[in-house]
Amino acid sequence: MGAPSSPSLVDLTVRLPEDVSDLIDRAARVSDVSPAEFMITAATLAAQEALADQANIVVNPEAFEAIVKVLEDPPIGEAYHRLMTAPRPWKT
Repeated sequence: MGAPSSPSLVDLTVRLPEDVSDLIDRAARVSDVSPAEFMITAATLAAQEALADQANIVVNPEAFEAIVKVLEDPPIGEAYHRLMTAPRPWKT
């Protein structure tokens, strides 16, 4: 077995307005990382979020019909109200 191969790296040059560069520098300092590491992490998270929003969910016809039924005639009651008003984990 050989040593694991390292990922290939790509150079990327970005021109930023000075105020944006200053903001990134400040955020990197308080995060105790370099500005490059901060931007890589932030860009990776933003890319993952953008792609997650594009996910397709495939269900069988019976499940699809059940989903449509709930959407057309939502349940009522306290439990449903709590579910619909609960904090969204992706909004925290």
